Amino acid sequence: MASRKRTLLKVIILGDSGVGKTSLMNQYVNKKFSSQYKATIGADFLTKEVQVDDRLVTMQIWDTAGQERFQSLGVAFYRGADCCVLVHDVTSSKSFDNLENWRDEFLIQASPADPETFPFVVLGNKIDADGGKARQVSEKRAKQWAAAKGGIPYFETSAKEDVNVDTAFATIARNALKNETEEEMAGPVPASLVVEGIQYATGVGIALGIALSSLPILSGEAREANERRYLQPTEEEEANSIRWGVMSVLSVIPYLSPLAWVFAGLDDETYSSLYYVYAALYTLPYLTNGLQLNSFVLLSIAAGIAHVQIERLALTEPVEVEFPETAGWLARQGSNLLRGLLSSGLEVSERVSDKAERAQQASTARPDRKELAEKSAEARAELRYFDRKAQDAESRKRPVPESLRRAKDRSDPRPK
Repeated sequence: MASRKRTLLKVIILGDSGVGKTSLMNQYVNKKFSSQYKATIGADFLTKEVQVDDRLVTMQIWDTAGQERFQSLGVAFYRGADCCVLVHDVTSSKSFDNLENWRDEFLIQASPADPETFPFVVLGNKIDADGGKARQVSEKRAKQWAAAKGGIPYFETSAKEDVNVDTAFATIARNALKNETEEEMAGPVPASLVVEGIQYATGVGIALGIALSSLPILSGEAREANERRYLQPTEEEEANSIRWGVMSVLSVIPYLSPLAWVFAGLDDETYSSLYYVYAALYTLPYLTNGLQLNSFVLLSIAAGIAHVQIERLALTEPVEVEFPETAGWLARQGSNLLRGLLSSGLEVSERVSDKAERAQQASTARPDRKELAEKSAEARAELRYFDRKAQDAESRKRPVPESLRRAKDRSDPRPK
């Protein structure tokens, strides 16, 4: 049997005031429904443990205020959400029309790593109202809107009659878990795995580099290009040959061997970028092994010695290799292909690096799940503060009852 792993998922419920967000949450978590309406002030949350496949999931469901004057109190709790539930009242067209605003507001405030794929679920609540006769938003219209927003799952629910509530939240839990799993995959990779990956990529890069340097010799291009140079070299070509001789010596010296390719890049503008890549490739074995000479580093030094000699022959010597004409043509095509692949590989590497950087930024910005669970008490204390603040603001707007005003007037000794 697979071991169970406990996971905390944060779910945010958004929608206009009075659409039934609190009732849906209470029905799902506590199996209770109250017909007495009480507006949510700020935000509140309940938790429930559910089993999703082989994962034991703790859902932390946040109910936020739908009234406009309390919305600013809730946005602080959007960040770190794994799924967002958008709720509208099927008897209110306005609540449905406002779903677009709620979705946009969430994406702005929560700033998910990938807004295009972040999981939303839409619930059309109160399908039981007046036996279904009070409906203003058809199921077809709601489904079309959800489909147009990237195929968002849509459920019609009744918090009062407990219709589709469990089914909807099962989908919410599954989608939230999928989102968290994908973000975990994009998170930090163990250091040992990074080192192994770098060493493997370095080995492949060195092998491709040697193959690329060998192809001009195998295809006959080196002989054709270097015959005149070998018989009647110019002063610059003689100096270049001497420099390659010095580079050959450098390639043998541990720790200094990558400098051979640095000097080659400084000397040759045509292939300077390629030579700098070679220099980086032959530097990586030292860096990944803490500048120690282990078997991988020694192997890279041996490969580097051979690589420098092959490149020197290809550029300075009219080397002739007996090779069938067809094989020579294939070698020339392979040379062009490898050069193209190397260029494409560099572009892909840059894109992957950029994506990894964005994923790392998203991971560091995302709150730790255990920390979020441990701070539930602090969150509730903060919510109580918001409640008192909002209630004070509301009480100041509430008119004084006539009976109290008269009592105050009678007790006031000042002359009228």
